[in-house]
Amino acid sequence: MALKSDEATSTLEKTIAFDVARFKEKNPTLSVKDPPRLKTQERRIPVVKDFGGDRFGNFERIAYLDESKVVVFLVLSARTRKEFEASLKAFADLVTTYNFLGDQVKLPPGP
Repeated sequence: MALKSDEATSTLEKTIAFDVARFKEKNPTLSVKDPPRLKTQERRIPVVKDFGGDRFGNFERIAYLDESKVVVFLVLSARTRKEFEASLKAFADLVTTYNFLGDQVKLPPGP
C-alpha cells in the first residue's frame, strides 16, 4: 500500500503514475497495459495494470484500490507468462472478494 500522506502518492492517479515511472526507470522496455476491468464485492472498480517485458521476463498485474488514507495494491507476480496466465483466475477471485474493513482499527491493549 501507499500512504496518501506522501506527496508522490497523495491520490490514486499520482500513486499509479509514480509506480509506472519507478518500474520504467529500472526497465525502459517495460510495457504497461490495461486488462479487462474487475469489480470488488462492494461493486467498486479498481484500476488494474499489467506490467511485462522487464529485463527479467517477469509479469505482474496490479489492482489499485483507493481508500481514504491509503492506496491498496493487490499484486500478482510471476516469472513466466504460463504461470501468470495460470494465476489470473485466482487473482480475479482475490480482487472480487476485496472488502476494506476501515481505517479506524483499534487493537486491544497488549500484555
